[in-house]
Amino acid sequence: MFVVFFVVLYGGLTWAFIFAAQQSLNHAAEEGARAALQWPGSTALEPRAARAGQLAGQYADWVRRMGGAPATVTVCGSGGPIGGLAAGPCSGIALAADQIEVLVRYPYAQAPLVPLLPGMGVAVPGTLSARASVRVGGPVAAAGEGA
Repeated sequence: MFVVFFVVLYGGLTWAFIFAAQQSLNHAAEEGARAALQWPGSTALEPRAARAGQLAGQYADWVRRMGGAPATVTVCGSGGPIGGLAAGPCSGIALAADQIEVLVRYPYAQAPLVPLLPGMGVAVPGTLSARASVRVGGPVAAAGEGA
């Protein structure tokens, strides 16, 4: 009876960490996208994207420290990754010229936050991912992505 109780309790704890990590990645992507809105005076997306990627990485860093693998951040515009911030593929969703997309991914199957019991690997996701996008507008919309 103890073994069944332990497996159920440990499974619940494992999924609690998965949900916490997923929400943290969501928050990281959202904050990264918000950071792109706060870049003053630039009509180019590159400096905005750099700040978005930096901030998203900072917010997702606790997952790396706990799990041992880095959360990858990709910042994309309408033409694909912006300014060399391509730690993975873009989502494939069509973006406007003044839109920035922030994607944060964590390879959970390779580096779980808590050790998995034998056989639990089939019950956990392979990758946790989050996506947020924002329309910058203003002069960026008029100048396009490359300005």
